[in-house]
Amino acid sequence: MSDKNYDDYRASADTRKASRSARHAKGRTTTVSADDVNSVSGPSTAKRSQSPKNNKGKKKKGPKRILKYILLGILGLFVAGAIAVTVMVLSVVAGAEDIDPNNIYSILSENSVMYDCNGTAIENVMDSELRTNLEYSEMPKQLIDAFVAIEDKTFWEHNGFNFVRIAGAIVEGITTGESISGTSTITQQLARNVFLPDSKSVRSMTRKIEEAYYTVILERNLTKEQIIEAYLNTIYLGFNTYGVEAASQTYFGKSASQLNLAECSALATIPKNPTKNALIKRYYTEEIDASNSNIIATQGEYTLVYNDAFKPRQNYVLKFMVEQGYATQEEADAAYAYNMMDSLNPPLNLTSSTTASSYFTDFAKDETVEILMNELGLTEAEAETKMYTGGLSIYTSMNPTVQNAIEAAYNESSRFPVATGFRKDSAGNALNSDGSIMLYNYSNFFDGNGDFVLYAGQYGYDASGNLYLYKNNRLNFYNTKSNGEVVDITINFKPMYMYKDSKLHITSGGVISVDPAYKTFDADRNLVIQKEFLDSNPNVFVPSGDTLVVSSDYFTVNKEVVQPQSAMVIMDQYTGQIVGMVGGRNIEGNKLYNRAESPRQLGSSMKPLGVYTPGIIEGMYGGTIIPDTPNYVNGKLWPTNSYNGYKGDVTLRQAVQSSINVCAVRVINYLGYDKSFELLEKMGITTLTEDDKNPAALGLGGLTKGVKPLEACGAYATIANGGVYNKPTSITKILDRSGGVIYEYTPEGTEVFDDGSAFVMTDILRSAVSGGTGSSARIYSNNSTIPVAGKTGTTTKNYDAWFCGFTPYYTAVVWIGNDYNIKLSNGSGAAARLWSAVMKQAHNGLSARSFEVPDSVTKKGGEYVVKGRELISGSQGESFELCGESGLLAVPGCLNKTAARESIFAPKPTGFCNIHSNEEGSWIDTDGDGEPDTYVPGLITDPDDPNYDPTKDPNNPLYDPTLDPNDPNTDPSIDPNNPNGPNGPNTSDTPDTPVVPSVPPATPPEENTSDM
Repeated sequence: MSDKNYDDYRASADTRKASRSARHAKGRTTTVSADDVNSVSGPSTAKRSQSPKNNKGKKKKGPKRILKYILLGILGLFVAGAIAVTVMVLSVVAGAEDIDPNNIYSILSENSVMYDCNGTAIENVMDSELRTNLEYSEMPKQLIDAFVAIEDKTFWEHNGFNFVRIAGAIVEGITTGESISGTSTITQQLARNVFLPDSKSVRSMTRKIEEAYYTVILERNLTKEQIIEAYLNTIYLGFNTYGVEAASQTYFGKSASQLNLAECSALATIPKNPTKNALIKRYYTEEIDASNSNIIATQGEYTLVYNDAFKPRQNYVLKFMVEQGYATQEEADAAYAYNMMDSLNPPLNLTSSTTASSYFTDFAKDETVEILMNELGLTEAEAETKMYTGGLSIYTSMNPTVQNAIEAAYNESSRFPVATGFRKDSAGNALNSDGSIMLYNYSNFFDGNGDFVLYAGQYGYDASGNLYLYKNNRLNFYNTKSNGEVVDITINFKPMYMYKDSKLHITSGGVISVDPAYKTFDADRNLVIQKEFLDSNPNVFVPSGDTLVVSSDYFTVNKEVVQPQSAMVIMDQYTGQIVGMVGGRNIEGNKLYNRAESPRQLGSSMKPLGVYTPGIIEGMYGGTIIPDTPNYVNGKLWPTNSYNGYKGDVTLRQAVQSSINVCAVRVINYLGYDKSFELLEKMGITTLTEDDKNPAALGLGGLTKGVKPLEACGAYATIANGGVYNKPTSITKILDRSGGVIYEYTPEGTEVFDDGSAFVMTDILRSAVSGGTGSSARIYSNNSTIPVAGKTGTTTKNYDAWFCGFTPYYTAVVWIGNDYNIKLSNGSGAAARLWSAVMKQAHNGLSARSFEVPDSVTKKGGEYVVKGRELISGSQGESFELCGESGLLAVPGCLNKTAARESIFAPKPTGFCNIHSNEEGSWIDTDGDGEPDTYVPGLITDPDDPNYDPTKDPNNPLYDPTLDPNDPNTDPSIDPNNPNGPNGPNTSDTPDTPVVPSVPPATPPEENTSDM
């Protein structure tokens, strides 16, 4: 605004003020003359003098007398009500805190403080970095006019209250039945925001009176210019900005003094609904489709997106400005048509450096906002404002000993595996499994000076001198639209990798800056940059031989992130309180991408949650027999185990200890998917989909979306807590600036399953650490003193490595993996060792403690089992011998016999081996009384017999000796007649029982006693 315009504006304001003062002065000096008094009182006196002096003998008029009493009663009630209201107002005013209107900014600067579990301050929660105050003279007139037009059109005339607006709102409320709202003036809003932050959302008479009282004080002590200045410096404008200067810098990258009418009117739309109308939204990059037309910029973990939800309200702002004489219709139309995307220019780095504990404090801040919304009925924007400016004391569950143990371990690179094994093309770019480029080699992007280089064939010029950047050459071109029209084309670097100090680093890309007016697409979606831009900006794209160089001054590259990454969460299973959390390694800042809240495939760590705990609830226990034998799906062998071959019948405990895939699939298929699915949801897993109802997902951990480490920790904590689930939390108490309690956490666990089942699972998981795949997680060498129970997890090609476990004190989960699917040099063993290193420090000084055995369990055959479930089918049945070739009950001629036990997965066969009997068949003793009582048919050699098998008949040309079970070259995996072959009886959960051929003789043969 020019000096002349500003002087005219101030003169106009002074004129209005002087006029208002004159009116006020005139009202105060008005007097009533004696003649006026007589003229008012005369008629009444005259009337009384004409009244009859003697009314004796006249009847009283009953109705008039009644009316008189009614009127007197109403008058009395009115007076009594007025007195009551007056008393109430005086009482509230007397109890109101004294304020200093000239000390507004210092009041607003009161920060909230976050504390750890010991009451030690760990972070000042403040917004000072996003608040810069301006003087009235520094604010553009259009900005002031825009806010006045939409928020308080009579601001310059009223004394703090707009009574016409209030009356209109009351009438509207009566006629529509809706609540009265939208009557607050700018002065009232300032009074409420500054002096009543703790109760501004409370709709009570006391709060209204206090607000009115402070409004009067502000109007009496401050000029209108001071009031609007304070208001515009303190109003919340979304995206964590307070005041017009901070908002202008954040949204537009310039001072508020430089804003045009379109930008001013856009800011004026925000206070009504800061969350909805913020001009920019920030999302995790992985949540945003790269083709989103409103992408402004990608900043590593975050992507900024243009939000045009403010446009309808902007129309009202401009309309009111025209009606109130602040703008012409032509100016308003131009401002509304203005492309706001042209103005948005947020800083590329919106974070500041801090420690890794910011993962915890960031999580705690998010939870604080949620709590304030629930406890005080605030909107998200109001809750954020209160957290940053309300002077709160926020007490967290962070245990500094535990948190420091995690951070110390995460600072030691030697504790982590390395990324390895990805394929490369001839240029050194990393390839996906399908051969496409997953990550570009960093050296293929930039030269020794750090400049971006385009090579011959990746760019070109047309006859007019326009530059063409050809698609699919290390760059992504994204349309950015507004109101359905393309307003810009973003030039993004594709993700790339590099090695530093022998460690893999990945950057998610970067952006080349080119004025939107000079970028278009050709018919083939190649990017065209017009010659006018090249001529006026000769240092951006500089030809150098057969290459084109883009100086580093004209692009940004996102931060490099070391690989592999990791996350760890530790919580108190008995309360649900998180005592330590890290969501990444070797990364600093706040508002970081927290991998503890990012889903990854859980692998075999899913088995205790989705398979064996549901099985134990249904009656299984550590001694339940599960066959580890070949399993076929649609004729294909699936799943395979981590080792070669099969172990035969194993117990459930052995299946967990050795992490046997086949056993997990058999159990989940037996239980059905719904039981597992429901149990996982009750244990806090929120990422499940209906597509996950299959054995690969629920049995082996290959979920569609994966599992968040935080939620995996909560699920394992349910087992550790006797089947009671507590939602993970980080906040224990929140106090307001006066010390009043806003919130105090009380565990309200939900019983998901019984404590007996929980202990049986715990005891099995303990043995998985004592002598199974999780042995590296032990805190003590013999897994005693403070025992560990838990389970490893590794996904296909070592993309993800987990250890999930607990002690009698804490539950903890570790995930290690690369941000892109790249193989790790070490799987779950590395995760278990990292888990142990952290937990040793976290338990340092804690006394010995064991897992408590509940009264609901007993022992059966040396295994814990829930009382009442000892005789449930499938626990452990009759022992018997099977023929290793036929899979049927063994007969004396069977050479390869295996011991077996009946279980729900392997019921005892009803037939006997017919491979190793003689040709005619034989009678055998099956009940042990010495007398033959069961006929076993022999080998069928009659081609006319319907059960004849030519491949088994040595006299038949189709006989195949490799299928002879007695031949050493026989491969059972391809033998259709072998129990372990593709059609064998062990290919499903229940062995097949072949039809017994032939009809046995009517009576058994006479016993031969000649040799006796």
